[in-house]
Amino acid sequence: MNKIMKASRSDIVKNSCFSIEFFSHWIAFIDDKPKTIETYKRAIKQFMYYLSDNNINQPTKADILVYREYLSINHKPTTVQSYIMTVKQFFKWTDQEGLYPKYCR
Repeated sequence: MNKIMKASRSDIVKNSCFSIEFFSHWIAFIDDKPKTIETYKRAIKQFMYYLSDNNINQPTKADILVYREYLSINHKPTTVQSYIMTVKQFFKWTDQEGLYPKYCR
């Protein structure tokens, strides 16, 4: 399952529900083209780094808005939009599965 493109940074956010395993379950759930899945992996990996770097264990809407501004510093608007849409899809899945915030307290 590629472990989200070989994560690193100490397997990112080990002490929260936003671990490699958590995101890997979402990636396994996605039914899309391989190239699209790789794009999702790249976007989620960036999000995981951001969470880890900013000690965020339970991201809120405000955190996502700040993340979007952070992305806009070094990325084109289309990339920012793609990354944010990926994060939204991820949280939609966690809601449907009853995972977040239930397991992140």
